[in-house]
Amino acid sequence: MIAKKAEDRKQFMAMLLKDDVFDKFLVRSVSLRTNVTYEIDCAIDENWYDSEDRTELEKYAFWSEIRPVVFNLIKGSRLPGYMKIILSAAPSAAEKIHRNAAALFINITFENGAIGVTTGCSQKVFALDKSLDQAWDEVVEKFFKKHGVILSE
Repeated sequence: MIAKKAEDRKQFMAMLLKDDVFDKFLVRSVSLRTNVTYEIDCAIDENWYDSEDRTELEKYAFWSEIRPVVFNLIKGSRLPGYMKIILSAAPSAAEKIHRNAAALFINITFENGAIGVTTGCSQKVFALDKSLDQAWDEVVEKFFKKHGVILSE
């Protein structure tokens, strides 16, 4: 499990909220505290879609769909007091990373002026072996390195 802080807060927030770097991740939930607290459950409501569109839906919304909403909630001159975004790899991507991956998470928190990044995994079948954790952490570290994000202890 990775549990680190992003070194360059401004770069990370721009990448998260303005760029498309995280757009292919599913977003499980967003918690945001500005002048009020927002809790966004990002589970897809299949009933909202036409029957032919339902077959291609993921269980959760992609970050590309939620990002503009979050950006509009926090844009302005004041930083949010708190923010937590739980992202996950799409099921097809998780399967490619490890055969026992049920879900692979990146948790991003903003609190007290610092951005924390943690990873987590959910297994299809319980196993004591840590190869799933190791595989996911390697993928996440390569992802951040590719995009020039420096994470520190």
